[in-house]
Amino acid sequence: MKSAPTTRTRFKAAAVGAGLAGAMLVPAAASAQPQPLYPNQAHLTFTVVIAQNGVIQARSTLQPGFLRFFVKGHGHLQIAQSRNGLGKFTLVKDIATLNRTGKPGDLQRDFKVFGGVGHGHFLVKRFTPGTYYLVDSDIQHLTKSLIHKLTITGANDGSSEPQAAQTITAFGDMKWVGAPLHINASGTLHFRNNASGPHFIDLMQMQPGKDRSDITKALNGTENFGEVFTGVSYATGALAGGGQQQWSTYTLPRGRYGLLCFWPDEETGIPHAFLGMYRTIQVG
Repeated sequence: MKSAPTTRTRFKAAAVGAGLAGAMLVPAAASAQPQPLYPNQAHLTFTVVIAQNGVIQARSTLQPGFLRFFVKGHGHLQIAQSRNGLGKFTLVKDIATLNRTGKPGDLQRDFKVFGGVGHGHFLVKRFTPGTYYLVDSDIQHLTKSLIHKLTITGANDGSSEPQAAQTITAFGDMKWVGAPLHINASGTLHFRNNASGPHFIDLMQMQPGKDRSDITKALNGTENFGEVFTGVSYATGALAGGGQQQWSTYTLPRGRYGLLCFWPDEETGIPHAFLGMYRTIQVG
């Protein structure tokens, strides 16, 4: 198979599971002044700072509601929600299993992947009472000391769902809804996962003149990824299925993009894009 990107895979799942090789895609530059997700409302923003070594600084306790985070520093924020009171030790173990086998079964059983976004961007998610964990998904060897525990408790803070102009939806097992065919070059991206299992969005800018058939060739190894994609990408965190949603800001160069998901199949470990979860979309 010819060189393929690791694409900053959430919890390092796709690259490890597929044995992909090659250079990591370069993320699109964040806007110098990111657009607020609540343009007509006063709403608190909670900052998440990710150090170069993966250490996360953030609030430890918050009220439930539609919480807005701004990610600063390095890396890529990924949130996981604990199931049945499971803690940091289990999260480390499950991610190590995922990295070793490429299969996310243990992780999906023990935790709900709860979305995320890269540095320089806002993220909004609806949080209900419970225990959540914040990690830098760029860290290859996660340890308990690098996991930030967030407890959601108390009365609802009264916040409301943000306004979103650009919605991308996953459905079925491994499909993208066909609309929209075009999104703005910057703004708020609303990711809705109506599928049965986790997915994440990877928007990968394509070289001029390339189309969906070239993505197919890149995935089946008959064309180099570098000949199909420019190296600019924007990715969300992994988001559980069943109607989970997240909102995040983005800024991308204009052009044609591949819309792919590299979350690994629960049984085979093969990233979803290699199983057909990809299409193209125009940006700007």
